[in-house]
Amino acid sequence: MTEPSKELSRLLVEVAFTAVNNNFMHEAEVLYEAMPKLGIDEQLSQVCQAIICFGMSKNTMALSAIRRSDLPEARAIEAIITNTQDMDLTGFDSNEPAIKLINLLAQREGR
Repeated sequence: MTEPSKELSRLLVEVAFTAVNNNFMHEAEVLYEAMPKLGIDEQLSQVCQAIICFGMSKNTMALSAIRRSDLPEARAIEAIITNTQDMDLTGFDSNEPAIKLINLLAQREGR
């Protein structure tokens, strides 16, 4: 992927998140559909799609999008959606921000 293509992909991902955050649901859905065509890493695309779905309150679709992802961010999204923090994090770097988030959520649940 060329540098301009990478920048365009990053911009579209940011626009998708902004659309969800600002309640532009039609635009978020269009960007959700475009995400796999951006040429970014497939697992990263799945995580982005899951975040968009989560923002649109489509949790089943969000979980489906990350089902095959091995990224720690996918596990963090899963923990947030399912409210389950007791997942096996073996093999993940405990310094990863997504893993720290899961651990923080688990601590909060334990209160």
